[in-house]
Amino acid sequence: AEAIASERFSQRKGLEDDWQEEIDAPLDNREYRQRFASAQEIRSGMFLPAHYYALIENRQADDLNHTLAEHQRHMAQTFAPFSQIAAGNPFSQYPRAYTAQELALPTTRNYPISLPYTKWLIAQDAVNQGAALVLTSVGYARELGIDPAQWVFLQSHAHGTDVPLSQRSDPARSQVMDNVLVQALDRAQCTTDDLSMLDIYSCFPCAVHAACDVLNLPTDGRRPLTVTGGLPYFGGPGNNYTMHALVETTVRLQFLDQAQTAMVTANGGILSKHAAVLLTNATDRAALMDWREPAAALDASAADALPYAAQPKRGEVLSYTVIVGRNAPDVSVVLARTAEGQRFLASTKNEEVAAALRLHNPIGRHINVTTENEAHTFTLAAH
Repeated sequence: AEAIASERFSQRKGLEDDWQEEIDAPLDNREYRQRFASAQEIRSGMFLPAHYYALIENRQADDLNHTLAEHQRHMAQTFAPFSQIAAGNPFSQYPRAYTAQELALPTTRNYPISLPYTKWLIAQDAVNQGAALVLTSVGYARELGIDPAQWVFLQSHAHGTDVPLSQRSDPARSQVMDNVLVQALDRAQCTTDDLSMLDIYSCFPCAVHAACDVLNLPTDGRRPLTVTGGLPYFGGPGNNYTMHALVETTVRLQFLDQAQTAMVTANGGILSKHAAVLLTNATDRAALMDWREPAAALDASAADALPYAAQPKRGEVLSYTVIVGRNAPDVSVVLARTAEGQRFLASTKNEEVAAALRLHNPIGRHINVTTENEAHTFTLAAH
């Protein structure tokens, strides 16, 4: 459950909310300390997920040879079908169907966040939403008297964690995501053609594009990629959107007459922490899984992380963004590499640099760098 909308309302109004509660039952409250952003990434001036994902997005755009305008249309064409599904979902935070043209056009309501993102192309976490699942053995389900016609089975799953974004060999994707999606299908002896439903984690367009590239799925609406409406329109609870997708998928499978399989994917951090699960209403499909051999975590190792440059003097831009400052100067951020292949991030508040990055894709361009207190500042080198 999330109460972020209520919390933000209280902050705006200066209210003190009492979140105290007394619970008699024991809670499994595991503390999670892993950081998904490196110290160098944080020092570059990025503090919201949209800032980090913009680096992935702009690298994907460059791989596709898209101009900024072309990629904004590409993102909008991907997410417009999500909004149409959200419009028909009574639990959506923003139940409105947008056209691709509306999503691609910056306006006062669809304002820029971090190049190339505007508000309606990113997850909306200011929501109040709750969801729950009950997971039992078949034996206990029988004891409880649950109608077998309502059973939904876990057919397969896989999960894994990647290294920080700036240290991946390809900043446009996550190899761990690729491995997780492939293993989840392989363990279920399925292909994407066998899936009747999908919910691809949709915090940002690049996350959908990366997953669909692995799964060989179209992103133009020909095949629905969400059961809820996605994080930008159904709503993206800060901690557990995927529970909502699992619940919606389970309910749909319960009321189908024919045997079907669905896939739900999860993503945490900066395209960092991945999971995929296949659900089915068919007993024989569920029996394919040997639960005595649980899937190993497909984690990237420390050896997979490319090293950082401590004091780079010059570098080549791999990706970039311009973070919009509402009441402060815009911040231009680049992910770059040295001639030796070391990675680093650098930023600047120079207005001319921000204007240049908005006009021309700087990927492949060289930059000059100065370092102070471990933070790197860059200027664009002459062509």
